[in-house]
Amino acid sequence: MGLALSGSTMYIFVRSLLTRRAALLASVAYMTSPFVFFDLYRVNALSELWTFVWIPLVLDAVRRIARGEGWRAAAYLALAYGLLLFTHVPIPFIVTLMLPIYALVLTRDKRRLVQMMAGLALGVGLSGVFLVSVLFETKYVHIEEALEQRYTDAFLFEDPGAITRILSRADYPTTAGYAKEANLVVIAVALLFILASVIVWIERKSIERSALNLSIALWVIAAVSLLMTTRLSKPLWDNIHRLQYLQSPVRWLVIVTCATSLLTAVAASALTTARKWRRIVYLSSLLAVIAFNLAVSAHVSTQERASQDGLETKMAHQDVPEYVPLWWDGIFHKEFDDSSVLVAGGEAEISPIRRTRDSSSVRCISQDGLHGSTTRQSTSGKATKALFRSSSPLGNTI
Repeated sequence: MGLALSGSTMYIFVRSLLTRRAALLASVAYMTSPFVFFDLYRVNALSELWTFVWIPLVLDAVRRIARGEGWRAAAYLALAYGLLLFTHVPIPFIVTLMLPIYALVLTRDKRRLVQMMAGLALGVGLSGVFLVSVLFETKYVHIEEALEQRYTDAFLFEDPGAITRILSRADYPTTAGYAKEANLVVIAVALLFILASVIVWIERKSIERSALNLSIALWVIAAVSLLMTTRLSKPLWDNIHRLQYLQSPVRWLVIVTCATSLLTAVAASALTTARKWRRIVYLSSLLAVIAFNLAVSAHVSTQERASQDGLETKMAHQDVPEYVPLWWDGIFHKEFDDSSVLVAGGEAEISPIRRTRDSSSVRCISQDGLHGSTTRQSTSGKATKALFRSSSPLGNTI
């Protein structure tokens, strides 16, 4: 569903500027981009995949404000930005860093810039129920564990031989395998970005002004994002601590992917007014590079599927230690499954409420008078578990 919706939002973004065919091309290029397939099949980052749905809407809303659509567009921006913030943390951080550049390329009008800031602020408010936890509760988890994955291991354009692996299976384990696939993906995305940019630049006089301005704005933030994926940006990564929590420079490709999809559509639209011999060169080049992108996407999708045994083994593995609560000892305690009720801390009075053949309920009254209860369906004969927090620092687990 996320993949289909991302294509739909890209279509909405492009259709307000170009023809239906061009918008459809941008939509298909976006959905089938190698980086989208990389996120889905290699990284299995489903929440990150959903950011592809909202980014086109955020960019579209900013563009509409820049061309003078006023507070209605600001409300549109608030909704789109709020949904983006709800979806993920690292990708909205990247988008937020790029939005000022994008906005300033589109307009310098102070009133419109204020409307953009108001829309973004309202979007932050709409997602506040999530952002408050992100900003103020990270001290209760081992968030510093996120820095164990070194960003220096994932800089791109450092494996020229990546293209030779396109005909093999994408079965490369560990971080080294991640870097190998990412280097192949960036070659495909960068080739299409460069080709579309060249066509748009050569044919810029025949492209409608609004589409050209948007293309320039997207080109700028895509170029900056590409730079951030390379070792040339290492001084920034080293000195801006918050950047390191992105964990991987590869994530900057989300901006490049979005910009490349629109630039491809603009370049294709320019074919209708180009000279005949140029049209042939443009079309053949675009088809060849798009075919290469599809081949890379197909290659990435050959990632070996996990076996059932492998999945069950990983259930007991700490995959994301940065999200582990500080008070957990890192050990899975079998007694939680074997006991009807377990008081792990503090004092509590346990009493049954109701028991049937298929479910059971218990109530806990802690020493401070707070109440907690739970009901769980039980078809395997296992007893009910519940979590009850009192006013003490660790609360009571029952």
